[in-house]
Amino acid sequence: MEKGKFKTRELVQETLKNMGCQPEINDADQIVFQYQGTRFFIDADNNIPFIQIFETWWASIGLTNPDAELLKVAINEANANSFPTVLYSEDKEHNLLGVHCRLRTVFTADLPNLEDLMKALLNSFFQTNQVVNATMTRLTGKEPEMPEGVKPVVPQNNNGELLN
Repeated sequence: MEKGKFKTRELVQETLKNMGCQPEINDADQIVFQYQGTRFFIDADNNIPFIQIFETWWASIGLTNPDAELLKVAINEANANSFPTVLYSEDKEHNLLGVHCRLRTVFTADLPNLEDLMKALLNSFFQTNQVVNATMTRLTGKEPEMPEGVKPVVPQNNNGELLN
């Protein structure tokens, strides 16, 4: 990719296309795309060199579930050791505590290997998901429950090889 050719938002979209993703723009003016079966959102503005990547509602638990407080502990522990920040929100209408990840970083054409960088950034979300899940397993003594038909996140590279 030619340095200086794209502004931040255009650079993100072009990078995602080069990775085989199909970025679209949603009603909130965010770049939305799938990567390894997971939906991500990116806030990017052509006037600043920073982006913000979100993975929303990747896990949830009932607000009245006794393990909900332990999930908050797991989130705090993950934030001490993970690159993306883990956040939670309460949806009182649906009685859910939702888990989300967010990452802010610089993203410019001056950085080398933008596709590899973006893949590494996105893969860090999967690693963070695993940290939260492993911490919940340790705190509760049981594996996280997955809704029927949902499989746990298994991070893979673009060749389908499992990441460590």
